[in-house]
Amino acid sequence: MLTASERHRQKKKAYGNKTPHRARIRAHVVLHAARGRSYVRVARDTGLHLDTVRT
Repeated sequence: MLTASERHRQKKKAYGNKTPHRARIRAHVVLHAARGRSYVRVARDTGLHLDTVRT
């Protein structure tokens, strides 16, 4: 579960143009996971390998 301020920070990271690529991908994974999605679904939605999402 993310608080409103944590969710806001993650969204800024996920969609920020100046955010490094790895940080954007990680923020997307965190946001998906906070919605209660499974690792498999997050991996499929983001195009990442399942092991990457688990990490």
